[in-house]
Amino acid sequence: MSCQADAAGQRRRIYFLESLSPALPAAVRTIDAFKKRLSETTSEEFEIFVDYMELVRLPSQAHIERTVQYLSGKYAEAPPDVLITLGRAAVPFMVKHREAVAPHVPLILVSVPSLDVKESHLDDVFWVNTEYSFSKTLELARQLQPDARHLVVVSGAGAYDQRWLIDARRELQPYSERYDTKYIVGRSYEDTLKEVSQLPKDTIAIMSFFFVDGLGQTYSSPKVA
Repeated sequence: MSCQADAAGQRRRIYFLESLSPALPAAVRTIDAFKKRLSETTSEEFEIFVDYMELVRLPSQAHIERTVQYLSGKYAEAPPDVLITLGRAAVPFMVKHREAVAPHVPLILVSVPSLDVKESHLDDVFWVNTEYSFSKTLELARQLQPDARHLVVVSGAGAYDQRWLIDARRELQPYSERYDTKYIVGRSYEDTLKEVSQLPKDTIAIMSFFFVDGLGQTYSSPKVA
């Protein structure tokens, strides 16, 4: 009876796996909103764990291998009932390491562009898509700056930054005849700020993700903005 009571009293475990770092406002707000919504929809109490993989600030294979070892050990000791990953960078990680980290665990991938969903080939998972639209951002900027003649896109130089830059170039290409378009990419943080500060007033500046500058120094996109 004692064992049955312990089993009945075991709270189910929800694991969050943020692909980047703890300081990012988007991650903090997403997890807080999830907890709030969970409390509104059920009286069940859960054990909630949050881990941060730092895949941008620590992109080396050695770090990834340590992360896999740590997570697989943790999940073996206290198995998740559901694993929720946050962010685009988590997708290739789970494609390669899901079986080592959390085999047979229900997996939800959150804040992922639909293109990544199509290209991932992950089976038996749930997706929560978030569409980041550079073209709609530009359309809004055009309403605010109808006389603008220049378009500048600012981006970081890291591999993660470059994935978003590919999206930006694809979406903004149809506007190339309308605007004199320039991409400020691969500069140091200081040089980026200097160049942007000297742009003419009839410029629309769109900032993409900026986690690593041209010197390899790491930043957060909100700080750069």
